[in-house]
Amino acid sequence: MKILFMAPQSLTVISGGLKRQMSETATGLSSLGHRIHFLSPEKNLFEIQPDVIHFFGAQPELYYTLQFLQNHEIPTVVSPVFFSRRSASSLKRLISFQNVLSRTPLLSLTELQMRQRSCTFASHVVPNTKAEADLIHHAFGIKPSNITVIPNGADVERFTNSSPEIYESKYPWRDFILYVGDLNAERKNVLKMLYAYSTLKKNYPLLPPLVLAGTLGTTAYASQIRTYIQQHDSIQWIGPIDHHDPLLASLYRAARIFVLPSYFETPGIAAMEAALSGCEIVITPFGGTMEVFGENAFYIDPKSVRSIAKGIESALERTKQNHSTNSNPLIEHLIQNYGWAHVARQTEAVYKRLV
Repeated sequence: MKILFMAPQSLTVISGGLKRQMSETATGLSSLGHRIHFLSPEKNLFEIQPDVIHFFGAQPELYYTLQFLQNHEIPTVVSPVFFSRRSASSLKRLISFQNVLSRTPLLSLTELQMRQRSCTFASHVVPNTKAEADLIHHAFGIKPSNITVIPNGADVERFTNSSPEIYESKYPWRDFILYVGDLNAERKNVLKMLYAYSTLKKNYPLLPPLVLAGTLGTTAYASQIRTYIQQHDSIQWIGPIDHHDPLLASLYRAARIFVLPSYFETPGIAAMEAALSGCEIVITPFGGTMEVFGENAFYIDPKSVRSIAKGIESALERTKQNHSTNSNPLIEHLIQNYGWAHVARQTEAVYKRLV
């Protein structure tokens, strides 16, 4: 098949889970014999003549393209990447209210309306988790027959066969607590994690260091993080690491605990990679993470500094009992169900049903 991938322009400058999902899915589908195209000004949609168009993110900027394609016979697939702390029923009521207001000539559609209508326009919707699928179904009114859950994945071979040697040749900290991800986004909740770590450090002077890897910009939130790091010697920021850099897998392997305290994750590719590398996982329960990590992670209330601290403390206790990765049930679960090759085959199956 000839498949066209479309994504928000923001992905050209922001690295993250959605960009990884798109690139890894493209690689997996290519290995299955499909031709993947990415839309650009040099490639007209109708010059490519795709069999399927896959939209990554039900973003407002993609809404008008999906609306336009309703009048054409090309099947469209949307990975919505949608989460809300509101209930499905309250979202449904809000959308209904906004639909009434948008009949007023001077009022434009809201972001929520565009997300809902994008999923409605699509031939098929492929959320990452069952939790997201339920939200799409009940809040957006999408029929279950038009929804297939396709999870995010991880590079199983790379992260299960990694070594700490590259990391250890560059940095002095050992058996540390790790965070990898965006440091600028308030959704990632990094500042509360720093407060939680400092709280633990007062009670446990021998607490392992906290290592942060990711982009740290100049926003007000990032400035608070930068100042806090400068004031605490046991918190180390090593800058961003490209996902393909061998240092990343080595960093995960050298760590003892991985913390992802976000307000939500769908469901957190970095945590999957860290788990495959043998880390204990401390993570938010919101956004479908519990479907992936089950009983093999420590879940925290992201709004509570005390809860984050307790999660890290509990993970430390478990590493003292067993720091070996042999017969790790979470690793076995991820290997069997969340490799990118598995994701590609599931995606291919959806395309085949549509074409």
